[in-house]
Amino acid sequence: MTTEPEAPPDKAAKARAKYPCQARLGCRLVGARVWDGAAYADYDKAWGCGLRDERALARGLGAFFRGAGAHRARRALLAEFRGRLADLLAWFERHEGLVFISSSLLFVYDGAPPRGARADAPPGPAAAARPPRAVLKMIDFAHVRHDGARDAGYVVGLRRVISLFDALLDEVDDGDDAARGR
Repeated sequence: MTTEPEAPPDKAAKARAKYPCQARLGCRLVGARVWDGAAYADYDKAWGCGLRDERALARGLGAFFRGAGAHRARRALLAEFRGRLADLLAWFERHEGLVFISSSLLFVYDGAPPRGARADAPPGPAAAARPPRAVLKMIDFAHVRHDGARDAGYVVGLRRVISLFDALLDEVDDGDDAARGR
């Protein structure tokens, strides 16, 4: 839900018009900022509004995680975020009474190699043991309603985002298989 239920119809229509696919997809990717090793690549709201189907959303999310480095590092990071999303989904599926309107998820990660490691060096056991530097936060939830039901909209959105992470994990695994000649 992007507006309060009692919002004037013109305000609700304006919110839906900003990103018409959100009702069908259950989520949207508003923007991203990615360090490519030399400079930041910024993806703004206009870019996010152009992601009109699940494949485009997956490509957009994939662009955000390209800054994570090599496949092994990217896989660990994606798996870490996927686990955190699953925990958040479990919370929303267990709890009733709060509905979050126009809330967002903020994904932040540090894609830099560990100190002393070369960026082009293959990760060794120490790097594989290091947990990904990942932060997932719920933000922009100034409009929370007390309701007697579970927040079905957030559940739908989280399930969609988790499916996007599953697709990215499959893509990384397929890349690893191709690199091994399978």
